[in-house]
Amino acid sequence: MLGTGARFVAVVFAATMVFPIYGHAEIPGNSPAFNKCINAIKEGPNGSRWGPFGVCQREELARQDRRLNSGYSKLSTEVKTLGPDSSSKLLQGQRQWMAYRDAWCAFEARPDAPPTPEVNGMLCKIELTTQQAELIEEQLDELGGPKR
Repeated sequence: MLGTGARFVAVVFAATMVFPIYGHAEIPGNSPAFNKCINAIKEGPNGSRWGPFGVCQREELARQDRRLNSGYSKLSTEVKTLGPDSSSKLLQGQRQWMAYRDAWCAFEARPDAPPTPEVNGMLCKIELTTQQAELIEEQLDELGGPKR
């Protein structure tokens, strides 16, 4: 089952395939760059928009991965002041979260879930990575460290 945000993105995107007039919408929760990318998609030579959508997804996942890695790096620096136990727990949590994300998104990419396994898997990774980046930024705020 897709998460709420990913389902919303998939439904809105599917609607743009059927009703092109709605193709220029801002989708809450997406970065402005992702919205711009999906709104610029034109129908391909075979009548499909899934190929270009995949490009947008890969770019967004890379963007959110950079955001997450930057946040983890800053949080790791801030947590070091709390002692080695906190640093160890952060690293352990980071590794466990990555394993969870990859396993859950592999499940979301199963063949019986429309629109396609690839779309679902990428949307899942984007959604969970974005959520984790937001959580890390909240932790930085609480510790008084640099958010971005």
